[in-house]
Amino acid sequence: MRVLHYIPERLLSSEEEGGFHGSTDLTREYLSVLTTGMGKGIEVQVTTTLSQFKQKVKEIQPDIVHIHACWIISAYRAQHWTMKQRVALVLSPHNGMQPWHIHHHFWLHKLPLLILYQRHAIKTADAIHVFSQSEHQRMKAIKWNTRLALVGNSTIDCRTQEWQMTSALEALYQKVIDSNSFRLMTEEEKTAESRMLHDAILKEEGLAVPEDHNEGKGLALSASSLRKIFIHAHDEGILQEVKTGALLMQQNAEELDVEHLERFPQRIIKNADPLEQEKVLPKSPLTKSTLSNLRQDEKPSETETRLTVMLINIQHELKHRKLSRAHLTTLYRLLRFGEYDEDKLLRMLKQLKLQKFTARLMQILHETCYLEEGYMPISPIDDKRTNNLRKSLQKSDTL
Repeated sequence: MRVLHYIPERLLSSEEEGGFHGSTDLTREYLSVLTTGMGKGIEVQVTTTLSQFKQKVKEIQPDIVHIHACWIISAYRAQHWTMKQRVALVLSPHNGMQPWHIHHHFWLHKLPLLILYQRHAIKTADAIHVFSQSEHQRMKAIKWNTRLALVGNSTIDCRTQEWQMTSALEALYQKVIDSNSFRLMTEEEKTAESRMLHDAILKEEGLAVPEDHNEGKGLALSASSLRKIFIHAHDEGILQEVKTGALLMQQNAEELDVEHLERFPQRIIKNADPLEQEKVLPKSPLTKSTLSNLRQDEKPSETETRLTVMLINIQHELKHRKLSRAHLTTLYRLLRFGEYDEDKLLRMLKQLKLQKFTARLMQILHETCYLEEGYMPISPIDDKRTNNLRKSLQKSDTL
């Protein structure tokens, strides 16, 4: 794991306020412990200027950025830039949000900075690291960010040993990464997950894996990459298939008990239950009436009916931010291996006004499940609304 700390230079060269405990010597001692006391496999670096920080992010591609500052604009700029780079971020206000600190020069200094950036910095951090119970209670009370982690500072708290602090911070960093698995996945990792899923489905159906997918057998995914993939697959309800696919790609995947990992609460809880294929989920009387009439007029087969109901329900789950990749996989299986009358299905979708939605969904299935056009009931559409659909499906991770 690569960790990059950022502490504004002026906090190491003066006694001015910034949320620290008032001694630059103690601050230096604290940072020294952070850089030398971490366990094996943890690479730690410290930066003190914004330009140096950006350069280091590009050079070492850290897994975690840890910013130590409050009420300093350069720290917020570093945080804002970090989030754009899709790097996990921990923020330590160092008591800077305590009432006694905020009330000092509140009207002329703190209030404008709260409005300008400080409140947003607290809200958007992947985790807030606090030093004491009082600071924890304060951050909990203001409710700007519920992802709080209490880790004592061994340089000012005799009850906290150095090894305890560093071990707890290591655990916090891993917790943050595990809580933001999809956002932190690279394009290579996302592609690998899709290939694992697709290959597992083909194996289940007794079909050969596409020749170009065999290239994945030479892909060297790291343990951290596989960890992110498996956590995301678990959240999307496709973990078993992805694990099977990983074995097919000859990836040396260690056993990971995702259910019991330490993670922050997720922003979006996907529906892990199987996609409903018989009952229409929307409560709209018009939708139910139209479908009832279509069953009488078109006399669809069981597969055509199931596909229609599934598409209605997928649109419903998407609107309620519950759609998972497991749902899309169920649709993929029926489209790829089921037998149905495409013309009849299209007429039904037209009556239900689902044609364009289905066409956009076909594009998503092509990208995530490798569905070929020959198995699509309608030609795919890749437009602005398809991109919006793509973004909606990708929203996940922590609050």
